[in-house]
Amino acid sequence: MKRLFTVIASLLVVLFITSCEEEEEISVKYEVKSSISRIDVSYVDIHGDILFKEDVPVPWSYSFYYTKGEFVFLWAEIKAFTGSVTVTIFRKHELWKTDTSSGEHATATVSGKL
Repeated sequence: MKRLFTVIASLLVVLFITSCEEEEEISVKYEVKSSISRIDVSYVDIHGDILFKEDVPVPWSYSFYYTKGEFVFLWAEIKAFTGSVTVTIFRKHELWKTDTSSGEHATATVSGKL
């Protein structure tokens, strides 16, 4: 009986410890640069919502903390001119993903699971 109690108590301790582990939060920074002064941007924000912003001044950035395993997305477009646009996602303060496009109505996109 004492052995059964020890096993159950040990299992409860392990369950408690694993349930108390915090989900890892990761620093994320979106960055957009362009040869044009204003662009359109779409991205997943801190709440997981997809936002669209028109006529955003460049350079543009957005920083937040997000849970490991969540999906991130950044898209930018040059609306009416010819030029270049670069979108970058930094993960834990290091470059994680980047894309560059040039031409008329150039679009660049990066996405992934943290």
